[in-house]
Amino acid sequence: MNSVINIYKVVVITVISFLIPTSFAESVVPMTVLTKTLEEVKIDIKSEGDNNSAGSVKTRFIDCPSCEPGHYTYNSSTLLINPFGAEKSISTLKSWSGSRALVRFRTSDKQIVLIKILP
Repeated sequence: MNSVINIYKVVVITVISFLIPTSFAESVVPMTVLTKTLEEVKIDIKSEGDNNSAGSVKTRFIDCPSCEPGHYTYNSSTLLINPFGAEKSISTLKSWSGSRALVRFRTSDKQIVLIKILP
């Protein structure tokens, strides 16, 4: 019986020793959100220049027409996925203006990382 209690004590102490540093570290150093995703928004595209590889995107939540629109930027590093799952050139983004989309952007500078057009 004593050996079972000793094993139990060792397991409990081991688990606690792993949990305390983790919870302490999370409380001292706050987590930083690097990207956010807007899951279903209507996008309006304004391109800059002739090649349409950079510009701005205004997003509006479909479920909340009275909510403030979001303003983000895109460039040639932005990944564009069409409704069928194929990667497309960012220069074709203007043709998707007015569509529903999933938009993932960096929180630090509101630069769009991914635009996935929804079916």
